[in-house]
Amino acid sequence: MSEQMDIEMKKQAEQDQKELEKLRNHVASPEEKALEHKVEEQRITLVDGKDTEYEFIILDELQVNGKQYLALVSCDEKDEKSSGNDMGGDMDDITVVEKHGDAPNMSLSAVTDTEELLAVSRELEKKYGHLTNVKEDIV
Repeated sequence: MSEQMDIEMKKQAEQDQKELEKLRNHVASPEEKALEHKVEEQRITLVDGKDTEYEFIILDELQVNGKQYLALVSCDEKDEKSSGNDMGGDMDDITVVEKHGDAPNMSLSAVTDTEELLAVSRELEKKYGHLTNVKEDIV
């Protein structure tokens, strides 16, 4: 029985080695390369008043009531011992900022009006499905 186990273990090791070789030799398809490039292009870094940087992925750019907005998902996780700054967040948090102008002269501002934020949240919900209790989160 021990000899049988040795044979099976050798076969498994050979299969594992072949799979590892495949992974090492994998060449990304043009579609995979384009997707990787797109994800990198769609990142943005915001800086708070204390010069702390926060990295976000741009989930969507949308227009609501004539204004341009960016929906952002944080790449940084909130630190349990943070200084009370809510700019970073969990991957499931969505941050909405108003966009003014286009690159390279683009500027962003916080959305402070509750009705405005609700209108943007509704548009995001139409596109992506149910979001967390939006009304409870912003009130």
